[in-house]
Amino acid sequence: MSTAPLPGPAPAPRRAPGRPQIVPTAPRPKRRGPWLFIAGVAGLGLALWMAWQTLAPRFSDGGGGAGPAVSTIPVRSGKVDRTIRLTGTVKAENFAAIMAPSMRGSRSGRSYQSRSRSGSSQRIQVSSSSMYSSGGGGSASGGGGFNIASTNQATMAGRGATSLGAQRGSTNRFADRTTAAAPAASSSGSQSGSGGDALGSTSGSLFSPSGGGGGGGRRGDFMTFLLECAEPGAFVKKGDVIAEFDRESMLRRVDDYRSAVDQAESDIRKLDADLAVAREALRQSLLVAKADLEKSKLDLQTIEVVSDMDAQRLKLAAEEADARYQQLLKDEKLLERSQASELRAAKIESDQTTLELQRAENNANRLLVNAPISGMVVMTSIRRGSEMVQASAGDQLYPGQMFMQIVDPSSMVVNAFANQVDVEALRLGMKATVRLDAFPDAEYEARVEAIGAMASSGRRPDFMKQLPVRLRIFNADSRVLPDLSASADVVIDETQEELPVVPLLSLHEDESGKTFVYVPSGKDWRRQEVEVVVRNSVEAAVRGIEAGQQVAEGDPFAAPAERETASVGPPGAPGSN
Repeated sequence: MSTAPLPGPAPAPRRAPGRPQIVPTAPRPKRRGPWLFIAGVAGLGLALWMAWQTLAPRFSDGGGGAGPAVSTIPVRSGKVDRTIRLTGTVKAENFAAIMAPSMRGSRSGRSYQSRSRSGSSQRIQVSSSSMYSSGGGGSASGGGGFNIASTNQATMAGRGATSLGAQRGSTNRFADRTTAAAPAASSSGSQSGSGGDALGSTSGSLFSPSGGGGGGGRRGDFMTFLLECAEPGAFVKKGDVIAEFDRESMLRRVDDYRSAVDQAESDIRKLDADLAVAREALRQSLLVAKADLEKSKLDLQTIEVVSDMDAQRLKLAAEEADARYQQLLKDEKLLERSQASELRAAKIESDQTTLELQRAENNANRLLVNAPISGMVVMTSIRRGSEMVQASAGDQLYPGQMFMQIVDPSSMVVNAFANQVDVEALRLGMKATVRLDAFPDAEYEARVEAIGAMASSGRRPDFMKQLPVRLRIFNADSRVLPDLSASADVVIDETQEELPVVPLLSLHEDESGKTFVYVPSGKDWRRQEVEVVVRNSVEAAVRGIEAGQQVAEGDPFAAPAERETASVGPPGAPGSN
């Protein structure tokens, strides 16, 4: 490894000394004093001239001329009206609210449960039996005497027990005296009760004791599902079908009740026949009992020729026959009352069944909705979940829930609100012009038809009181639809004839309250007094000036900034003195 030292850095190059440069002398600024003085004098002269042109007319005898500083406008001839702007919405005065039908009828079917449970018929028997001992009647086993026996049994088959008849059957005197307890075979069997299996697929649930919706499982009979409805905006005539709800369950219910009515009428006819048989059997029993009584009386006449024992038997038989006959007479009256009660109970149940049938038929008719008036279909909003939507096919509606309106287009009105300050100027019958926000070019004639008597607070704070005002539209067309936003300009004052009309900026008022306008007179302006007939926020109809004359549009003697505020306007109008 070499230990020789490293070479040192080379010296930096140096610039050769240059030659001296000659610096030029800076130019002296030009003198502008005379020109600035001349410009200042000219500006001051122009300002003085403009001030003289503005102030000179104020010192002239005739009012001075303002020259072209104020424009003029010709006076036109026409009519002027003063209006108040009202806002509101379009409504139909004549309309029909269409609501979901309310179902009527029994939800439990209790009037038919007793009929469905009646599986056997009640047997009513009237028995009359007597034992007589007669000396000459027939041979007895002991000899010397005659045993005469007479037995008569009459069986009356009653109809199936009803809800009222079942209770009475348990205390029926004829049932207690029945000698044969064997059940009578019923021709109708289990079908004798209304609401049996023969009524159809829904009859079993129609009379189920679980209740609700016309019986267990019949809640669907009273559900209202919208199947079809008229299109919104369509025009319908009175009587047209505009909505239909699900009627399948209700129509099955009608068939079931119709079968129940037929069965109830059949039961009444059968009951009449059974009661007639029972009355005839009782009559025969009375005849037999009376014959037995007469026979026993004749047997008593043989007491003298028979033994003492036979005599006692004859006396007892006579007393028994008399008691049985008297009892049958009482039973005849009770039987008549019992029969009348049974028949009345059957008719009551038949009437209840008929009433339920009528209700079911009315329900089926209600599920088919007809238009009560002629007009236009307007769908209303209903709540579907968390949203408000128009009712449509497939929606389940609650009884009494409004889902549609039929509006009469010829009875359209505007329900507006007027500020409490402006109500004093409103009168019934005032003319108005209605405009729709949806159709700005459309204008309709209207009149004030009603003014509310009570003020109400709107969405604004409570100190903003408003009164409702209703205006009737006369020349409404197809564009006038319910719920559209509308404005109405109510005419509270107007001219009856054409008068000179000047802009409101041309009217001025002096300290004495006189109104005047400025009219050009050569190069000057002169004041001309006028009489204001009607004014609004834009122009005014006046007298005292001729149509076609020129008037100053503003105050020619006011500064330009003051001309906008120099006019006379209606009370509260901007720019009025």
